[in-house]
Amino acid sequence: MVNYCMYCGTKINEGETKCSKCGADVAEIEANNNNNNNEEVLTYNDEEYIIKNDESNNTAEKAGINGLAIGSFVCSLCGLLVSGLIFGIIAIILGISAKSQIKKSNNKKGKVLATVGLIIGIIDIIVVVLYLILRSKKLI
Repeated sequence: MVNYCMYCGTKINEGETKCSKCGADVAEIEANNNNNNNEEVLTYNDEEYIIKNDESNNTAEKAGINGLAIGSFVCSLCGLLVSGLIFGIIAIILGISAKSQIKKSNNKKGKVLATVGLIIGIIDIIVVVLYLILRSKKLI
């Protein structure tokens, strides 16, 4: 039995033959749902949106490179240009998270970027620590 009308989103109770809000035929809704198992119709502000639930519409697969890997790399580069401590820490956290996500998924894009971001993030922190040590000893 259909739980919600595909046209207006109103809940359809057991035994109803028509939608109580828009009058759509429940048999037609059921037939349409059986033909389009990988589609879901959502209504918002009287506009219909069709959501396809298949492999080709997976935005994570279409995006390609892991977003955390990109973030790690960008933060590590920012750490080289400005105060490296904060950006270095963020780059390391994002790099580790990206590598973990990439390892769990089949999408390997971004593995090198995450690794580079992680390495440069570590370099950022080392440079800041060395700077602070040398500054405290008044060598700089």
